[in-house]
Amino acid sequence: MSRIFEALRRSDLERGIHPAAVPDAIAPITPVDVTATGAAAAGALEHSHDVHAHPREDARLIALTQPQSVAAEKYRTLATRLRMLQEQSRLKVVVLTSAVAEEGKSVSSANLALTLARSGRQRVLLLEGDLRRPVVAQMFGLRDSSGLTQWLEASTEEPAPLLHVDGTALFLLPAGTPGPDPIELLQSERLKALLQQMRTEFDWIIIDTPPVGLLSDANIWARLADASLLVVREGKTPKQMLRRALQNLERRSLLGVILNQAHVQESAYDRYYAYKPQAQSVPVAKSA
Repeated sequence: MSRIFEALRRSDLERGIHPAAVPDAIAPITPVDVTATGAAAAGALEHSHDVHAHPREDARLIALTQPQSVAAEKYRTLATRLRMLQEQSRLKVVVLTSAVAEEGKSVSSANLALTLARSGRQRVLLLEGDLRRPVVAQMFGLRDSSGLTQWLEASTEEPAPLLHVDGTALFLLPAGTPGPDPIELLQSERLKALLQQMRTEFDWIIIDTPPVGLLSDANIWARLADASLLVVREGKTPKQMLRRALQNLERRSLLGVILNQAHVQESAYDRYYAYKPQAQSVPVAKSA
């Protein structure tokens, strides 16, 4: 049984979701007409700019570049569990954070958002909530430009600078150029209003935040979200920092822990589909 399945099993059972009701397969990524996905576009969506992703070689956007890999399959399983939770609750806005830096939270956020958007039936927003060390634009091979920081600092009523990834139902709102006071921006009424608007325009909002064990930013985002996932890197995360992160996050909203770069043995399933390359690092998850 996949360890990603185990990550959300407890939350599923608490919400009355039976594991047997979850499908194992998800259709491959196909180009979609975003205007046809759900209700008519409104607000910021009407002013979004189409971009073509050119992922960097080290970006590890395997949901886009290696969709047949075992790692991509793990993200599909995680996305499936989240969809089932959404059917049983009001789950829509999910924060991904970590205990310390360089645990792969941004990679996990991007791959999860890409996976949720893969069918084209749901609009997904990847919102970069790390206003201190932005990486989303670079990961997708896009030029750094104005983003959430500049929009929050502005006093105009211009719509948020959304980017639509061509051929998908994924939208990006990068952080932009870091400003002098991220905490003040995160506590602004302007951000609360933006997130409320985005709730009406998107089926999923995935927020990539700074480490919860080091900064208060993630706690602010978590209070604005419906749930959170904690990303932990195998062999890197100090136990003390992990305990602190778990204490900082509200347990009632913590869905699970994603164990990133965990090396797992090849299974009969992997050999059957011939998806797994040599020494592949696979994100798995454990129950929180």
